[in-house]
Amino acid sequence: MRNRLLIYILGPEGAGKTTQAYLVKRYLEKRYRLPVVITEVRSNNLFMYLLIKFLIWCGRAEYYRYPDVYISRVDRLFIGRIINTWLILETAAFLTAHVLKVLLFRLMGYTVIVTRHVIDFLVDMYAIGLSSHKITRTHLIITRLLLRLFSAHSIIIYLDAGYSSLLARYRKRGSYTEPRGWIEFYRTLSKSLLSFATYIETYYIDTSSLDIKAVFNIVSNLITSQVK
Repeated sequence: MRNRLLIYILGPEGAGKTTQAYLVKRYLEKRYRLPVVITEVRSNNLFMYLLIKFLIWCGRAEYYRYPDVYISRVDRLFIGRIINTWLILETAAFLTAHVLKVLLFRLMGYTVIVTRHVIDFLVDMYAIGLSSHKITRTHLIITRLLLRLFSAHSIIIYLDAGYSSLLARYRKRGSYTEPRGWIEFYRTLSKSLLSFATYIETYYIDTSSLDIKAVFNIVSNLITSQVK
């Protein structure tokens, strides 16, 4: 039986990533007796989180409003001046988190399910570049490097839904609502980035009109074909 599979469940907030990750974990543990771990590697990991907080504390901050809350972030003009350095720092922090939260588990023989990983990170990096009006050569080099993190024994399952379905799920779980513009940006850029990763099996599932069990049936069938 194949072991150390990396399953990346991708999609916008509200698409069902976390729910399906836990269902898949129980399925693989019960049916195949595989050791499984669920994790995520966010772009805003501990190192970058502390750096961002420090810069905001130093006054390098601006504020914008989600539909429900105010959020502070590092001043875009400042980021624009140090964009390449910022991208390198972000990437180094991301790679460190990847080693600790993904690679080590794979080396220990675990099947790893990640709900946030390199595509999410790359989308965030491009968003930084767009906000500073500098999509640089560094972006492109880092993109090609990080997409190789998927390498062997990987499968990507992209869950998506219409905005009205996502909005209903946000409200049901009491979380803030992602703006429609960000959802569309995330969706478009994610699929564009995935087009570079032709060596990875990628599946797209529209969860708008499906219940949790129906989605899981599709997901489990896809994963079963990978577990040998």
